[in-house]
Amino acid sequence: GLLGACDVVINVQGDAVGVQPALILAALDALLEDGEAGLGTVAIAVPGEAGGRTTVAVAAGRALDFDRAPLEPGEGRGGRLLHVGIYAYRVPSLLAASLRAPGPKERARSLEQLRWLEAGEPVAIRVVQGHAAWAHAVDTEEDLRRD
Repeated sequence: GLLGACDVVINVQGDAVGVQPALILAALDALLEDGEAGLGTVAIAVPGEAGGRTTVAVAAGRALDFDRAPLEPGEGRGGRLLHVGIYAYRVPSLLAASLRAPGPKERARSLEQLRWLEAGEPVAIRVVQGHAAWAHAVDTEEDLRRD
């Protein structure tokens, strides 16, 4: 099949409307720079609180946890790290994850990237400076009306 013809697959979630192209490259770079990770993604560093968005805790270039509630960002940072729905997968890791049942955290939080963490697989992450709006997800009509 098509997946056998490539080494890496990039997925931009459908709710990541208006995603910055540099963020796609950041997720890919995170994956390619960490030879042990099967998944690479990206987060935006923002000051202060981050309500209504997925946050991530990070240490040494890897994600420790993802949640829809505010997480402490890790690595001594202030503010929050907002996760952006962009994923770079190594094909063997993606295929293996597709065969695993969701774990308890993934089921409770509805965040598919937790499947890697719950299986003990590293998730590489690149943290970039940017605007909170870059992590804005469009899931409802109300989301479309937000500035």
